[in-house]
Amino acid sequence: PNGGAVVRAFATDGASLALAAGKAVQVASLTDGSLKGAFTADVEVTSAALGGGHVFAGTPGRDVLAWKAKEPAAKPMRLPAHEGGVTGVAVNPAG
Repeated sequence: PNGGAVVRAFATDGASLALAAGKAVQVASLTDGSLKGAFTADVEVTSAALGGGHVFAGTPGRDVLAWKAKEPAAKPMRLPAHEGGVTGVAVNPAG
């Protein structure tokens, strides 16, 4: 990803890594290094998480963006979180 600090997050299954920076989240395979998906946001992302078939990104506003992992070109769902920026996002591996 281009721009800003790079945020790294491992998938709950340990098979993928998300790199988030600027307005993008890229997901790569830890097995072979291939790019599994590139997800574009309309705002800067501050955090990322992978799991449950989804890619999540926190924003400096009060939202978490959520994409289906197999649909990187789709517009993300916008989930309101709390007042202030979302500086961390986590996924429970149990669902």
